[in-house]
Amino acid sequence: MDFYKSHIYGIVTETLTSKTGNPLETELVETLFADLEGIRFDRHYGLTRPSGGREKNQFKRGTHIHNHRQWSAVSKEEMDAVAKSMSIKNLEATSIGANLLIEGIPDFSMLPSFTRLVIGKNDPVVLVVYEINKPCDLPMPYINAHEEAQNKFSVAAKNKRGLVGWVERAGEIQSGQQVEVWLPKTYPGIEKSQWM
Repeated sequence: MDFYKSHIYGIVTETLTSKTGNPLETELVETLFADLEGIRFDRHYGLTRPSGGREKNQFKRGTHIHNHRQWSAVSKEEMDAVAKSMSIKNLEATSIGANLLIEGIPDFSMLPSFTRLVIGKNDPVVLVVYEINKPCDLPMPYINAHEEAQNKFSVAAKNKRGLVGWVERAGEIQSGQQVEVWLPKTYPGIEKSQWM
C-alpha cells in the first residue's frame, strides 16, 4: 500500500495502560511498550481476541479472531468538545480506557482505515488505524465519579471517540513524541480530503 505523507503532525500528550483490577479505566504511565501483539500489560494485548458484540453478525460470540483492536487513541481537542457537550469541565482519557491522548491532528476520529500513525522521529513506532471507536455508555460511572455529566457519553462522543487499531512496527512511546499522519492513497477521495 502506498501513502501520502499528509504534513499533518500531532504530539503524544499522555500514555496510558490498563488499571490493575479495573475492567475499563486506564492509568498514566511514563512509557508504553508496543510490540506486534499490542501494548504490553494492557487488557487488549494479544494477536487474537474473542469476538464480541461488534462482530455478532459475523461470528458467534467468543470466537477466536485476529485482534485488530490492540490500542485505542483519542484526541485532546475532541475530548474537550465532548466534555463541553456533557457540561463537564474535563474528560480524562483514563475514564474512557484510552492508551494514547494525542493533540494537534484535526478530525482525528475520522481518519480513514489503514492510515498510519508514525510516532517518533528515529526508529518510529507505527500504528495502523483499523476503525473509529464507536462510543457506548460503559464509561459513564467513571466519568460521573469525577463530575456529574448532563448528557450521555454515547451521544456526546459520536464521531469523536477516537480510533483503534494494531501495531505494525514495535517500539516505545512516550509523552512529547511527534505523531505523523500517513494517509492511504487507495482510500476513495483521500486526495480531496480535509487532511490534504
